[in-house]
Amino acid sequence: MRQNPKRGFSAAPAAILLILLLAVLSREAIARSLITLLPPHGASAPAARLDKELTTQVDASLAKADIADVGGTIDAALSITDESLFFGLEHLVNLSFTPGEREGNCIEYAHLFAQVFNRAAQRSGLNATASVIHTSNARFLGMKLPFRGYQDHDWVLVEDRTGTGMSKCTTKATCRFWYVDPTLHDAWFGWDINSIVKGKVK
Repeated sequence: MRQNPKRGFSAAPAAILLILLLAVLSREAIARSLITLLPPHGASAPAARLDKELTTQVDASLAKADIADVGGTIDAALSITDESLFFGLEHLVNLSFTPGEREGNCIEYAHLFAQVFNRAAQRSGLNATASVIHTSNARFLGMKLPFRGYQDHDWVLVEDRTGTGMSKCTTKATCRFWYVDPTLHDAWFGWDINSIVKGKVK
């Protein structure tokens, strides 16, 4: 019996997509099992400075994105951050951003993402705020690596006050907190790092 060529043709892309999906899921699982972020964790407001041209581009991207809720706003801010930076440590930290892709480390990823998220949240009227978190004690397989740039880590905490009517969260029971790592996301390791952050964020 001859095989239906259309069946074989349609199955191949599905198999490829399945393999890619498993690869991405595996990378996220690997990141969660290898990396641990230990206290102290210090919070600060994002300090990224976007020039006029980049601000215009960001606003145009946000106008096309689904930023009606916090999850969609995180996705939109991640996409803009991905397009603006690629990871590297061979440069001085620069929190001024212009159009075009350039090298960035976890500090620049975190500050840019948080700034874009807050701009998007304000634009759509979301009761949510992103803060940059500096973790002073990053571990790989339980060990502190003796390499520059790998002993600490910056990421972003999104405080979601949707439905609370409050300007600031007082307890975890009243708000939802999203632990976002734009650096890992750009490396295809996923952005949700809730499970690898230990201790309280101050």
